Amino acid sequence: MQTNIIDNKADRLFTVIYSKSDKETIVLLHGGPGFPSDLTEVVNSLKDSFQVITFHQRGTEKSPCASKEYSMEAYLCDLEAIRKFYQIDKFHLWAFLGWTLCPNLC
Repeated sequence: MQTNIIDNKADRLFTVIYSKSDKETIVLLHGGPGFPSDLTEVVNSLKDSFQVITFHQRGTEKSPCASKEYSMEAYLCDLEAIRKFYQIDKFHLWAFLGWTLCPNLC
């Protein structure tokens, strides 16, 4: 397990990676500002078979949102910043609510 802070323009994202570079990558999304969670139980069930990344979404816990920008585009740009930082070609999103990642947005 390794923690990193990723700068995304004016904002910072606290991330945790359970590194398995030879495995597929899953990015876990918690339930948002009303439900910050590190999803420990889910991580524990996945980390042996996948490379798992969790992060505190903008404005939650250790990811301050100086820009005060909470649009869907901003969240997608956060995911793109995480993808670039960890040099990941593709990943699966596991979330309570799923959406399509648009890598050309940012």
